[in-house]
Formats: sequence, C-alpha cells, structure tokens
Amino acid sequence: MERIKITARIGGGPVIMQGLALSTPFDSILAWAAIDKAEETLRRRVTQEEADNVINSLPLKKISLGAGKGFLYAASIPSFAGMTAPYDRDITIYKAMTLGRMLGKTDDQKTLAWFGQSGGPWKTSAPTYSPIMAQEIAWTADGDLEAVRELLSGITHIGKKRSIGYGRLIDRKLLCEPADPGTPVRRFLPVEYFPSVSARMAIPVVPPYWQTDTKVLCGIGDV
Repeated sequence: MERIKITARIGGGPVIMQGLALSTPFDSILAWAAIDKAEETLRRRVTQEEADNVINSLPLKKISLGAGKGFLYAASIPSFAGMTAPYDRDITIYKAMTLGRMLGKTDDQKTLAWFGQSGGPWKTSAPTYSPIMAQEIAWTADGDLEAVRELLSGITHIGKKRSIGYGRLIDRKLLCEPADPGTPVRRFLPVEYFPSVSARMAIPVVPPYWQTDTKVLCGIGDV
C-alpha cells in the first residue's frame, strides 16, 4: 500500500456534484467502478452478497474501528481547484424515475399500471442541480496504485448526468499517481471512534454512501 493521488481534470461541461458527493470519500467512486468491473467479468448483474464482497475488498487500506466494529477506508473527500459557478442560477433537468430500467424487470400488472400515470413512484420528475466549473478535482488515498488504476480505467466522466455530457474528463480518464507520503487523507470520521473531531453531519462511513440506515455522526479529520 502507498499514498496515491487521484486527479480528475475536467475537459468539457460543468460537473454536477450533488448532495453528499462533496463530502463523500474516494472509495465511493472506486466501489462503483469495482462493481462495474465485476459485472463486466461475470456478464450479469451482481447479487447483493457479491456486491457487498466487492465493496469490502477494495484495494485500499482499511482503518479498523475495533473488534467487531467494522472499518473505514483510507480515502479522502474531494478537493477542488479553480472552482467557479458557470451559471447565475441552478438548472432543471427532466427525467423519468428509473422508468426504462423497471420496464424490463417486472410483469406485475399493478407496477405496470403505475408507468402510465403522471403521479406515483415512477412519475417524470424535474430535479434541480447546481453545476460547478472546476479545473481539477482530486482525492488522496492509501492503496495499491496499479489495482486502483485498473479499476478506474473505464471512467470517462464524473458527477451526475454523465450520460448527457456533464463532467467529461480530459483524455477521458482519471490520473492515478504516487503522492507525497505527507499528503493528508482527510475525510469524515465517526466521532464515536475519533473523539478529536467535531461532529458536523450524519453519513455512512463505508459505501454505499446513499444508504440511510447506516448513518453515524461524523466530523472531518485525517487518517
């Protein structure tokens, strides 16, 4: 394991780093990439058990929280260089809530009936996003450089709404390189196990970071 710097050089269009993305550590991106690679290898969707195994086996250093208490990865939250607001207001993007994905997965008549409604869980929505312009977005982590580089090799865009061009990377890749060992790995840490940090928000400490039932009170510190 060595200290690694991961850099996203933005080449086209603003980046939409919505919600927890601004405070989510690098292991979130790596977990998504690792599951994508696993499904590519298996030629099918992974099961929940397989996904959990992938998430728990990322090529990053694990920081133990104590016997039977779990762990967190030595992976930082993002830092931004040259960040500006490209618009004078937020933007609205219209989309269907998982409509196409669900149509191919169900034959339940009640669910199919929902698709024809303007309301309900599958209605078309118009979420508002706050794009940013950034020359670079960088993360620091302790891990296996070559393994991390391989997992990230297929990433060409970052942030939300990548499919319509937001967050395109220069050369369509993330840069992975050795970092100065003195570079801090700054991330949210659970105050229960890191009493020196001041509580700021409640989030999970390992992927998936969108999971609400694993939230714990955290503050920012170095690992």
